[in-house]
Amino acid sequence: MLRGERGTTPVRKAYPILVVVLAILFLVSFPGFGIETRSYASYAAWAGPIFLILSLLIFASGIVGLLLHWRGSTKAPYFGMVMAGAAIATILLDISHVGGLPPPTGPLILSGIGLVLAVVLLWVSYSEYCWQDCDECKDDAAAPSAPSA
Repeated sequence: MLRGERGTTPVRKAYPILVVVLAILFLVSFPGFGIETRSYASYAAWAGPIFLILSLLIFASGIVGLLLHWRGSTKAPYFGMVMAGAAIATILLDISHVGGLPPPTGPLILSGIGLVLAVVLLWVSYSEYCWQDCDECKDDAAAPSAPSA
């Protein structure tokens, strides 16, 4: 199988798994859901809108990225990078406790896992994006493979 055929790279197969797991992790990290024990009132007034915008970016870009991925669009990695960037920003703001109280142990562990997943999603999305734009890769994919001797 040629490297250029859609859906054959392990990186491409990891994309939807990372998006879904990261979205679920953020869903159970919301105050009032899952293991988060802090209330909305424990955050600074300016932090609420920022966390809301970042959370909307995480979920919206994840959903759009998944839809584009399943349709075979080459635009899916852009949305993966947006999701990962918003997730990293949200986690760093939360664990730095600039906008409110420091997270309890459970959400702090989830934040660590989420940070790792977001960095991996960023790498996967960027790798897929770079591979699509690589002229050398396109030439390799277009050229027939040499028969083995």
